[in-house]
Amino acid sequence: MSVVKGGVQCTIDFGDGDILLTKVHSDLDAAAAEKALKESYQDIASVSCS
Repeated sequence: MSVVKGGVQCTIDFGDGDILLTKVHSDLDAAAAEKALKESYQDIASVSCS
């Protein structure tokens, strides 16, 4: 698992052509950041982090 220095890059896709790219500046690895965002957006968007 590679972690981008200074944060994790996440894509939040709302399924209607509206895609949000965000950098998560935290100590989380990509999997943990993705899990946290999926809980926040579980019903309205798909999330992937790298």
